[in-house]
Amino acid sequence: MFFPVKMAKARIVGIRSQLPEFVKTLHEAGIAQVKEISPEHFRKESALDFFAEVSEELVKLEALKKSLPEVPAEKPRPEMTVAQALKEAKKLGLSEKITGIREKKDALLSKKQDLLDTQKNISLFSKFNFDFSKLFESSLVDVVAAKFLKKNFFLFTKELSEHKINFEFVEKELDKENLVVLVAFEKNKEAFVRLALEKTQATIENIPHITGEPLQAIAEIRKEISIIEKQLEAIDSGLLALSKEHYAAICFISEILEIESEQALVSSKFARTEDLFVLEAYLPEKDFEKLANLFSEKFGERVYVEKASKHELHMEIDEIPTLLDNPKQLSAFEFMTRFVSLPKSFDIDPTIVFAFVFPIVYGMMLGDVGYGLLSIAFALALMKISAPDGLLRPISAVWAVAAIPSIFFGIFFDEYFGFSHVHLAEKFGFHIEPIYHGLERLHNIQTVLILTIGLGFAIILLGFFLGFIREWREGNKSHAVGKLAWITLLISGTALLASVALGTDGMVGTAAIVGFVASLAVIVKAEGMIGLIEIPSVAGNILSFARILAVGLASVVVAATINDMVFPTLENGLVFFLISLPIFLFGHAFNTFLGMFEGLIQGARLNYVEFYSKFYSGGGKDFSPFRVKRKFSKGR
Repeated sequence: MFFPVKMAKARIVGIRSQLPEFVKTLHEAGIAQVKEISPEHFRKESALDFFAEVSEELVKLEALKKSLPEVPAEKPRPEMTVAQALKEAKKLGLSEKITGIREKKDALLSKKQDLLDTQKNISLFSKFNFDFSKLFESSLVDVVAAKFLKKNFFLFTKELSEHKINFEFVEKELDKENLVVLVAFEKNKEAFVRLALEKTQATIENIPHITGEPLQAIAEIRKEISIIEKQLEAIDSGLLALSKEHYAAICFISEILEIESEQALVSSKFARTEDLFVLEAYLPEKDFEKLANLFSEKFGERVYVEKASKHELHMEIDEIPTLLDNPKQLSAFEFMTRFVSLPKSFDIDPTIVFAFVFPIVYGMMLGDVGYGLLSIAFALALMKISAPDGLLRPISAVWAVAAIPSIFFGIFFDEYFGFSHVHLAEKFGFHIEPIYHGLERLHNIQTVLILTIGLGFAIILLGFFLGFIREWREGNKSHAVGKLAWITLLISGTALLASVALGTDGMVGTAAIVGFVASLAVIVKAEGMIGLIEIPSVAGNILSFARILAVGLASVVVAATINDMVFPTLENGLVFFLISLPIFLFGHAFNTFLGMFEGLIQGARLNYVEFYSKFYSGGGKDFSPFRVKRKFSKGR
């Protein structure tokens, strides 16, 4: 769990005449990721012969699937050969028929939308009860329609009057603030009218070219839309009937051809000679013998499988894909790892470390029993309403887990919705002796600050230790020793500062100085002069953990303010109680949400920036094996 699955590289050589059957076997095995070969002394293998025909039929089938309504899948059908699948695909003969239906449906939908747009335009004039065709009969008068703010319409009429333009108008109220107006004016005065409309911030509207009154035109349009909708319903019923008859077969054939397409295309990653093919693939080391035995049993000496040496694998270390192997219970924390950056195959997998460190940091920030319980409730509710594959689901799971240490830290800090346990009991009329004395953050800032920085010190030490394990595991002995030297430097440097601060001398101070200088020398030798520059950065990493106190104090202050101002009590009267209760509940709920988000963001930052930088590189590529994916078909 601390490391990704150990990977191996297989080099496979076989006879080209066996290539289609070999690819099918590799695909069904589903345990190896094929590597693109850039051969120096070989030619590039091409896609298998039937790839073009399969691709052409797949395009047609995908178009059919998009055109037909989806129906529930039947039980998986027995697999068929590519030749049979191609024959069945051509036998369907639905492409032209459905294309015609789709074109007819699209034309009807387009016509319906045009009618709806026209209806929307006409509805603006629905309160006018005269024949609109008469608006365009006169050769001496122009008509314009505009929408006005009521307060601006008088200014418009005044503007026209000042320019001595003869005009008539009909107005109708749209709502409390707006009017729609038809204005008739002299033929050659359009420029002046448009200028007046612009000055008064009116919106010019298109006058519909209709015969009769607007309400009559709207009624006619609705009749046309009703006829179109019935035609669309008939088309949809026909498509549904076709879907019930053919959709399952289309999905089945499409899946067979998709599998064949993948098999045909993958060979383009191979290299070849006149008679042989060569491929390379990454796979989990534990599966190497399984793959070798599979090919040996099926092809005998016609296929040769070779395992790449550790040296060759090390030379390709950045190309090797990563396969994580965490228990299902850590899936939410693994998501957080993937969300930032997947570890490389040689990296430490930080998932389990994050699952341990983050809840402690988060819990120390939230640090309130009431808020911890409330955040569990919020997290579980968010998990229930969020999509299974959405971003919120794993984050909510992380919140739910991290809320548990929040409760324990709340007990440690003696904080219950911002109250101490004694104070909370008094609020409900119970006078009790203190059961224990917690470390309330608001009254013990210096002590809690020391604790948070001490936690940061321990986490950074852990980071360097994990860095040592990673470097040693990869054979980088010099860098591994450098990581240990950083641990010694931090411990001896802290001891030296403590001896100076406390005014002690003697063996402890001398040992601290010797340890510090020796560690510094080792770091410079292992990492160069850049190691000296890193000292302030590492100190900053540790001091950054003081933000745990800052975030926690902000939450405590808000909680105390809510409690002091709006704690619901009947002593101040029923009206105050009824007003203050919802404010009190909302205030603490909102403060909990703030604490959850701040805890997530700041806690993740302390892990990703301060902690991970000591042992983690990231930038890995997910292991993606060449594997058959079936839903509608059964393998042989």
